[in-house]
Amino acid sequence: LGISCHGAGYKYFLCGYYLFYADKSTMKPVILCNKPNCLHEDETEPNKVTSCNAFFPGLSSGSVSFFDGYVYVLERDIDDGPGSACRLVKLSKDGTNRKTVLQFKYEPTSLAIHRGKAYVAGSVYDKDGTSIYGIREYDLSKSASQKPETIFDGKITGGAIQDINCYGQNLYFNEFAMNSEITTVRIQHYDLNTKRTSCIMKENKDSFPSDLAFYKDLIFCSYTTLAYTSGEVIQVDNYVCNLDGSKRKKSFPTDNYQNLY
Repeated sequence: LGISCHGAGYKYFLCGYYLFYADKSTMKPVILCNKPNCLHEDETEPNKVTSCNAFFPGLSSGSVSFFDGYVYVLERDIDDGPGSACRLVKLSKDGTNRKTVLQFKYEPTSLAIHRGKAYVAGSVYDKDGTSIYGIREYDLSKSASQKPETIFDGKITGGAIQDINCYGQNLYFNEFAMNSEITTVRIQHYDLNTKRTSCIMKENKDSFPSDLAFYKDLIFCSYTTLAYTSGEVIQVDNYVCNLDGSKRKKSFPTDNYQNLY
């Protein structure tokens, strides 16, 4: 099941390579294709599969966003062949009128749309095989060939970025790296006003920060302590703090679940 989004009374989500929507009042999933003779996900003829309005190839856990009355979906550009690039596609709420708004020469590891901007995380490798990763900002009102603004460049060897979240004038993302000796997990905060980045949570021995949740201008977060050899969850500690990560204090107890929603 892919990332979902909310908009115009509906919830949009990817399941496999197909886009669905559900009325929030019933939550009954409906495939986003209105072609009368289309077999959708049951189609077996290769030349007909891509004609379904709901088909988005190559990224079964891709990104879905809703902004300004349109749905945005990240897909692989299958026309480019093996190792092809990806693109961000804009479409109407009924699945028609597709338009490519951004193109990438790499597969983004996370993407979020917020207030007319697309924030895209990705990794590439230099000639020595070193991972170079970061976040770029694109203006959705500009052309697909625009030069993006760099808002973050990672410094951790073998690092990557996942889980970009936006809230108000704030951008949050998970920066991590793993090797045989150490696992690094950092929750970074980027202030859209000051354009400054700060680390608000990081690993502490075998305890790691999990995803964030937001409520009334506060962050609810947790640290999960894992057994080093088995990866078993030993303990979860929940916290609440300000949007900049300050004044963190313990909040309500929960069972050993790793994520808050």
